[in-house]
Amino acid sequence: MPLRVAVRLGLIVNELVTNALKHAFGGEGGRISISFAPGLAEGALTVADNGRGLQPMRPGSLGTGLIESLTRQIGGRLAVDSGGTGTVATVHFPLQPPASP
Repeated sequence: MPLRVAVRLGLIVNELVTNALKHAFGGEGGRISISFAPGLAEGALTVADNGRGLQPMRPGSLGTGLIESLTRQIGGRLAVDSGGTGTVATVHFPLQPPASP
């Protein structure tokens, strides 16, 4: 994995975990899991929590904008599911950068 992709993924994980710690749990605590699934051409990074679920993402918020921007920079796409208990955010991205012209 190219270093520029790894750094951006680290920043995405940091932002998603920070958001979960700030917003997902009350005083009772909870669980956050981070996983990475490499495929042949695409990787999937997932950050999930068992908190109270995601309020609608606020377009224009700093955290949302940062996650979306970093995801675009690595040619990825973001999927967020907050159905049921907790929130699952998955970033799908190509493992090989596109060839330069």
